[in-house]
Amino acid sequence: MPKRPLDDVVLVIRGTVIDSPELTTLRVRTHAVLGVRAIGTVAFCEEGHTEPLSPGSSLVLREGGEVVLSRGCVIRDLPARGFLCPGLVDTHTHAPQFSFTGIGRGSLRQRVEWPDEYDLQLLDWLNKYTFPSEAKFKDSAFAARVCRNAVARTLRNGTTSCMYFATIHTDAALQLGRIASGMGQRAFVIPPRFVPTGSSELMEGLAPIAPRPQLLESYASCYDYPGLLGRRTVLAHGVYLGERDAPPRRFRDASETLPQRHSQRHYLGEPNTPPLPSRAEGSRAATSPSSESERALLKSRGASVSHCPLSNMMLRSGMLNALKVSNLVSLAEGRPGGGMWEPLSFTEAFHLATAAGARSLGVDGLTGDFSTGSLFDAVVVDPEAPASPFELYEGDGALASFEKWMQLGDDRNTAEVYVQGSRVFALKEGLWTSR
Repeated sequence: MPKRPLDDVVLVIRGTVIDSPELTTLRVRTHAVLGVRAIGTVAFCEEGHTEPLSPGSSLVLREGGEVVLSRGCVIRDLPARGFLCPGLVDTHTHAPQFSFTGIGRGSLRQRVEWPDEYDLQLLDWLNKYTFPSEAKFKDSAFAARVCRNAVARTLRNGTTSCMYFATIHTDAALQLGRIASGMGQRAFVIPPRFVPTGSSELMEGLAPIAPRPQLLESYASCYDYPGLLGRRTVLAHGVYLGERDAPPRRFRDASETLPQRHSQRHYLGEPNTPPLPSRAEGSRAATSPSSESERALLKSRGASVSHCPLSNMMLRSGMLNALKVSNLVSLAEGRPGGGMWEPLSFTEAFHLATAAGARSLGVDGLTGDFSTGSLFDAVVVDPEAPASPFELYEGDGALASFEKWMQLGDDRNTAEVYVQGSRVFALKEGLWTSR
C-alpha cells in the first residue's frame, strides 16, 4: 500500500481518548492516536496504537492506510493516567452573575424564623442581587473585569463553547464577545429577554403580536404563538416550571406571568413532590394538564431545554426529570426513562454536557465529540495533578479515572484546553493565548 503524506497534520495526541456521540454510547479508546489538521479539525482518531512515533515517521491506520507525518508535526503524550475529552458546551451562563457568585443564600433571620425556607425566592433574589449587579454593566471597565473573569473561569474548567446571557447594555455585550474571542473561547452572546428586563418600548413593540388575551396552555406556547419556538430555540429555567394545580388560563398582563412561589410550580413531566414543601400548601399536587402537550410541542418544533440543576436547587424552584424530557426534546435522545424519577448516570451527564449541548446550540457535527472532520475542541484531564480533589489507586483504569473526574474533578485537573486546534490554556505554563 503506497504511503501518503499528511502535511497538514500539525499535532498528534497519544493516550486515552473519551467521548460520547450518543446518549447511550461512551467511547473509551485506549492507546489512541488523534491527529489534528492545521485548520483545527480532527484528521483521525484510532485506538490500539503502541508503536513509537516521531515527526516524519509512518503511521498505519486501519481506516486510511499508511500515512507519513510531516517533519513539523508535534507529537504529544497525555499524562500517564490522564485522558482527552471533548470541550464542554455550556448552553446557559449569565456572565454578569460572576460578580456575586457565592452569595445570596438568605439572611440569619430567615434561617431562624423559617428554617425550611430560608433561601430567597426567585424574584427576591433577582431584585436583591441580579438586577443591581447587571445595572453596573453600564460601566464598561466593570463589565470588562467581570466578563474577563467569567471567560477565564469557564475556560479553565474545560468549557470551550458557551452561550452567555449578557445585560441590556449593548457595549458590554459586544465587549463580552470580544473578550471571549480574544481568549479563544467559542461564545454565543445574547441579551436577556424577559419581562423584568424589558423596557416599556420593547413591551409596546411586542404588543401587536398578541392584540387580545390568548389561551396559552404552557410556557413553551408563549414562545410558539409569535413563531419564536424552533430548531434554534433554547429554553431555560421557566419551561419546566409551569403552573401547578391550575387549568390553562388567559394571561392579561405581564405581571400575571411572573412566578410567585416554588410551591405553586410543577416539574415538567412528573407530579410535583417538592424536596422542601411549602409551609402553607403541603407537599403534593397533580401534574399540570399541559405538561404532556408541552413536551410534544417542544419536540415537534425541534426546540431544546437547557437545565441548570444547581440554580434550581439553590432557589428551590424545582427539579427536572432530565431523562424523560431528553427523550422528547432535542436536548438529547436516548433510552426511555423507567419509573417516576431516574437519576442521570455520569456517562449520560457527560453526553448532555458535550454532544447534546452542541446539538442544542446548532453546532452538532462541528463540536461535541471527536468524529473525523469535527473541530478539535478538547480538554486534557490529569487526574493526578497536584492538589487534585480525588485520588487514583491500583486497579483504577480509564473508566474509573473518568468517573472520579466527573463526580469530583475541578479546574485543578484541567491540564490543557484546545479550541479549534489552538491551545488556549495550559495549567503548568499559566498560558492564555490571544487570537
